Amino acid sequence: MKKAAKLGVASLFAIFIGLFAASTARAGIYINYFPEDITIQEGDPLDVPLFFECGACAGKPVEIFVWKQDRTSGITEYLSQNEWIQSEDSTEVPPFVSIGSMLEYANFVWRIFDDTTGMSSFDLGICIDATMSGWVTENADCAKRAVIIEEREDPPPPTCSGLTVNPVSISKTLTRGRTETVRVSVANSCGPVAEFNASTSLKGIILSKQSGIMDVELNTSSLMPGNYSGTINVSTGAASAQVNVSLTVQAPGFPIGGGSCTPSSLSLWPNPVALSAASGETATETVTVKN
Repeated sequence: MKKAAKLGVASLFAIFIGLFAASTARAGIYINYFPEDITIQEGDPLDVPLFFECGACAGKPVEIFVWKQDRTSGITEYLSQNEWIQSEDSTEVPPFVSIGSMLEYANFVWRIFDDTTGMSSFDLGICIDATMSGWVTENADCAKRAVIIEEREDPPPPTCSGLTVNPVSISKTLTRGRTETVRVSVANSCGPVAEFNASTSLKGIILSKQSGIMDVELNTSSLMPGNYSGTINVSTGAASAQVNVSLTVQAPGFPIGGGSCTPSSLSLWPNPVALSAASGETATETVTVKN
């Protein structure tokens, strides 16, 4: 909202003293309803209901003055009359409000501020004057209330539940000595899980974690050919999930995925084999067969 020129604190207080002391000289203008201290949360708009009568206006316009006074510094400033008033029927009318000659009252909900972010508590003053002199006179009716702006509380964090992993199973066939890594996502009802626990008793499995992700390394270098199966247990708090692992390790030269292999030739190493042993002793030698 735009703000007009500042009004001296001493002048404003003098006006208030004169206005409130001379209640019989208000030219028939009476503020019937202006809320007591108003409490809102920071960032919310400030809407102020205002109901006043003007028994002596006879259909003439009245002038409305609005100002705010900082409760800490005491600095007072008028709010611009370029702002608007919203009536109960949502019709926008200017601050110079014409009071009907028959009804002679006005009932408004005034949007003073659209956004109170960064504002501290202040006093809000309103004066209604029918003299149309451009300033507050002794014939005006005035009211001042405290607007208490409370610090907005952060909403509580969402309650996250459950735990899911994707994929839920890993099935691989690898030649002994090969390594392969599978990435598994870890999430709950709120999204990726930043911190979680993961463990397994399955040999040849190396786990590494980062936010929402678990990398499962299948390392066959220390495994003999054969079938291996087990689970990876993932947990956070009371929630848990499992990844089922099935790993087939094949000897080098064995076709991946099974099937048969017809060798075109065979080789032995060492070749020839030379053994020697004393009487009563046993001699052994390891021979590697390849095709």
